[in-house]
Parts: sequence; C-alpha cells; structure tokens
Amino acid sequence: MKFNQAYFLIFLFFILHLPFLTADPDTLVDVHTMGAWTDEGLYAAQARNYIYYGDFGMEDNTTFIRGPLQTLIQVPVFYFFGASLSIARLLTIVWVCVAFFFVASFRKWKLFTVFLLIFSFSQFRVFLFSHYALAEMMAISSLPVSFIFLSKYFDSGKLKFMFLSALMVFVSWSLKIQFLYFIVLPPMAIFFYNIMRQAKGEITMKHIIKDVIWVSAFSLLLVIIYLLIWYLPNKEFFDFIMFEQTEQRFDVWERIHLTFDFNLHYFILKPENYPLIIGSVVSLFLWVSSFFTARIKIKNQLVIIFGLAWLLIEFHKLGMTYLPQRYLLGLYVASGFFTSAVLFQFINLNKYSRVILWAMLAATLFYNGFYSYESYQRRTYELKAANNYLRNFDWDEKTIAGVWAPSITWKTKARVIPVWSEYADPETFFKIYKPSLIVEEPNEGSSGEFFKSNGFNLDEMSDSVRYFDFWRYELGIFWLNDSTRTAREQ
Repeated sequence: MKFNQAYFLIFLFFILHLPFLTADPDTLVDVHTMGAWTDEGLYAAQARNYIYYGDFGMEDNTTFIRGPLQTLIQVPVFYFFGASLSIARLLTIVWVCVAFFFVASFRKWKLFTVFLLIFSFSQFRVFLFSHYALAEMMAISSLPVSFIFLSKYFDSGKLKFMFLSALMVFVSWSLKIQFLYFIVLPPMAIFFYNIMRQAKGEITMKHIIKDVIWVSAFSLLLVIIYLLIWYLPNKEFFDFIMFEQTEQRFDVWERIHLTFDFNLHYFILKPENYPLIIGSVVSLFLWVSSFFTARIKIKNQLVIIFGLAWLLIEFHKLGMTYLPQRYLLGLYVASGFFTSAVLFQFINLNKYSRVILWAMLAATLFYNGFYSYESYQRRTYELKAANNYLRNFDWDEKTIAGVWAPSITWKTKARVIPVWSEYADPETFFKIYKPSLIVEEPNEGSSGEFFKSNGFNLDEMSDSVRYFDFWRYELGIFWLNDSTRTAREQ
C-alpha cells in the first residue's frame, strides 16, 4: 500500500489539536481582544439553551442571528455528545479535517492538500483557531471544498458542480454573515480563468458570459433563500445587530491608506507570518514568469486564479480600524492557498525542484511548529477551574448572566445570557431573566458598565462574591441574594 502524505498529515493535524481541547485560549493569539476567551462560550450559548430549555432566545444573544448555521449544527452535536467545550472544539477540528479529506480524496489534489496544510494550516494563528469553538475556521475551510466543485465543473461541464461550489460559499457565510464577501469568489475565479482560456482561443466571450450568469444566478438564488428563511423573519433584530457590529469599522477614505499601512506593518509583516510572505512573493514571481518563458510550465491555472482572487478580496480587511486577529484568518489561509496552488505544480518539474520544495515544506512546518509548541508550553486552565467550581451547584431552571457566563458554565444546565449595555434593557432585564448569578469584571468592562450605569450595585445585590483570574482579566461571580432578586423582578 502506497504511503499517502496527505492523509497522514490530516491525521497528524487532528492529533496535534487534542492537547488543547480543554485548555484556555492562547494568551498571545490575539492580545487586543478577549476573543475566544468569551466568544467560544457565546457562540455555543444559544444551542445549549435550546437543548436544556427548548428555546434559542433569538434576542438574548448576537451570535445565532449572525451565524445560524453554526448554532443549528451544534444542536444535534451537543444533544448526542454533550454540551462541553471539548465537544464544541472537536466539532471545529472535525469540520476542518473532513474538508481536507474531501480535497485529498481527489487524486490530482492530494499533493496540493499537503502544501495547503503546511503553508496555511500550520501557521500559528490558523492552527490555534482551527480548534477553537468559533465559526471562522469552519467557514474558511469550506472554500477549498468550493474550489474542488468548481474544478469538477470545468472538468465535466456539469452545472451541478458549479451550483455545489456556490453552495459551499453559501455554507461559509451562513456560518457567519461577516463572510458574505466570499460570495464574489466563484464569479471572480470563473471570469478571470475564462478570460485566460479565451486568450488562448479555447472559448468565446459568449461562453464566459454564460458561465458568469449561471454562477451569479446560483449565488443569487441562495441569497434569496437566506433572505426568505432567515433575514426577513428577523429583519428588525438582524438590522440592529449588524449596524452595531459594523458601524465605523472602516476608516474614512481620506485616511484609509494610513490605516492600511499601519495594519500591514503591525499585523502582517511579523515573524510568525514570514513563511506565508516569502511563499506568496516567490509564488507570484514564478506565476508571472510563466507567462514569459516556456521553461516554467503551469498545468492548472484555475487553482491559482481561485487563490489569487481569494487573496485579493481579503485585503479589504487591512482598511479596518478594529482588526482582531481572527478577522485576518482568511487572509492567512488565502495566502497559503495561493502559494500552494503555484508551488505544488513545480514539485515534479525535476529532481532539483523536488528537493527544494520538500525542504521548503519541512522548513515551514518546523518554523510554524515552533510557535505552536510555545503555545503548547504556555497552556493554562483558568476557565476550567471556574467551570469546575460552578458545576458543584444545581443550575436547573436557573439563569447565569454576563458576557463571560457561557465560557464558565460548560456542562451545567444553567440558562446563560450575555449582557451588553448596547442591547440589554435595564427596565426589564431582571424581570425577564431573573438571574441567580451575574458574572462580571469589577470595572464592568465586558458589559459596557451596564449595571452601574443603570444604578445596579452588584456588591450590594450579592450575598457573596467569588473572584477568578483569567489571563489579564479579573472576574467576579456575584451570587444575588433572594431579596434582591425578588425586588428587582417586581
């Protein structure tokens, strides 16, 4: 039986994530936001509430409305395997690995899978986010599958594969609506690839127009389905949340070049990204050179066009004034996709190219692995300690409120409700949710000072407070006394 590097690497990729399943999010993966420390719990909260209480609580949180597909996938997984952090993280890992297995199942893309795994998914932040219980890596890993279907369309001419390509893009932005911009990727790839084919005399302009119309029609059909099933029934809340989530995220046009330059130097031109930067530059040089010399031959232009189009649409992120590292994951993976798309086609050019490229892959894997090993060495279990503390109590039919609440209540049956000053109503909050416990930072930074700005003194309302330290945050667990809850609920 012939050794298969792609399947071995996918299996290794899966195994290497297991030591992180119950650990806290890495302290250096995104130093400017709470990120996964709170968001892993938030993105699973409504699925957990549905399992225990039969109600998603559409307006109790902002995650279900923005990413309905992730929540709907979580529900059966949590129902059968339990609503724990490790299960939620395994869902992300398995999704990513299944996507890779699918790509590698096609013989001509096995070697490409090896390159993509090493250049993109061994990158420090991509690797770590690939086991966080968030929507980003599930959405991003759906795009290589979309490409495979697009490739199948050009191989067979069957429109069902074009539709499946558009469908996988639909899946990606249904996991998180912020990835809606992915919708332009299949039309872009098809258009520019067909332009190249027309230049060679393989097809006519009529063929190009037909392909673009078909893929646009499929994409539009899926958008209409989303609008009818999800957006219109929840229009008021959807519009409110998206306005709050996207307002002033980009700088004004006159200063956007300064923001772009700052983000490029502050986030991108960093040592942990050197393999991606070098790989992209080398690949771009080789690809452009192939148009001017017969010595460099590219057999498959579609995968390069797809990768380049993806890379180009990701660059808009650098104009954002608020730029968590998870927003850049698509850029990192797109860069690795483009690099892999070019370089894997050179490995069988001659014995020298084979040696050089395998050495390059080994060096990249070792370099990226160093950062991941350092993350392994600095693992902490502070959230787990708080979870273990709260699991000692009976939470049936009880509510725990606070942005941090979902992250420290795994494996409890508490209803968990995040609290943000922008969304919560101080007039009705205690009457509707009747919280038994509130989880908040002493300065109320996570809720935007919701409680003290509305006259609620958590210290006075509580029988006792238990404090925990998470990373750079101190968190208070405020046990509300019965008299306070009764008075506030009236």
